[in-house]
Amino acid sequence: MSDSNIILKIIAIIVFVVLTFFGVVYILASPVDPTQTVLRLIIGVLLIIIAITLLVIILRLIQRTKYKIVKVKEPKDLEEETRYVPSEMICKNCGTPLEISEEMKKKEIVYCEKCGEAIKLPKDKVKW
Repeated sequence: MSDSNIILKIIAIIVFVVLTFFGVVYILASPVDPTQTVLRLIIGVLLIIIAITLLVIILRLIQRTKYKIVKVKEPKDLEEETRYVPSEMICKNCGTPLEISEEMKKKEIVYCEKCGEAIKLPKDKVKW
């Protein structure tokens, strides 16, 4: 998180605390003067609502600045990346049969469990 975002977050929290404090003070002070009760209750509630709204808006703005879209893949690009990987292969070094799991299929190279030989997975592009 950048320094400007941290400062903005601290300011947002301070403003939230101050407005909420005054909102609570107005609400607690409403029974003191019966002629001003309704007005003080309304002002207190409005201050608290404004404090929450400002905090949410500022935090969402900070959160939006974190993400940056680098590249959007078109459906055509996704089809090109699809490849067929067998679920079982045989190590050329020691002859051990290897079961290729879904996690392993995502990688380019897998290693034999017995001898440690690096096996490059095929990149056959097959459309079924």
